[in-house]
Amino acid sequence: MTDSRRQRLAVCVVLLTLVVCINRLGADARHSVSATKNSTIHRDNEPLVVELCGQNLRWTIRYPGIDRRLHTEDDLTTTGTLRLPSDCQVKIQLRSTDFLYSFGVPSLHLQQIAVPNLTFELVLDPLDPGELNFTGDQFCGGTHDRLSGQIIVESTKEFNQWLDRLTTHP
Repeated sequence: MTDSRRQRLAVCVVLLTLVVCINRLGADARHSVSATKNSTIHRDNEPLVVELCGQNLRWTIRYPGIDRRLHTEDDLTTTGTLRLPSDCQVKIQLRSTDFLYSFGVPSLHLQQIAVPNLTFELVLDPLDPGELNFTGDQFCGGTHDRLSGQIIVESTKEFNQWLDRLTTHP
């Protein structure tokens, strides 16, 4: 066995051990920071739940539709930029369909993993309007630009207008 193969095997064993340990501690790891407001698909005083799913070396972003539930026919999906309203708590559910991924918001000191068949969660308290960067990795040693991007935090009105455009022009 070559040194390179041994190193890859060691990394896989460490990652698998990490996943098992986190799963035993509870697959629902939570972090709190500061976040923002509601949208038309969102009732006052309820967190907005958004899903980021790692697949094919990119994040698919899923927003609930008018029924306010994920994984129903009226969900809205996009890739690239994560948009959030500025005046409500946001729960980001992280999933994966194929590989182990990491998702982080360096300016908020947040990082979490996405693992096939498990759901991990980051909780953001209301954020001020503005732009943040997020980072992502696929734990393979290479870089994948489509796993990093921007978070736009905007007023509820602007967020709702964007959702309307997403609904009419997917």
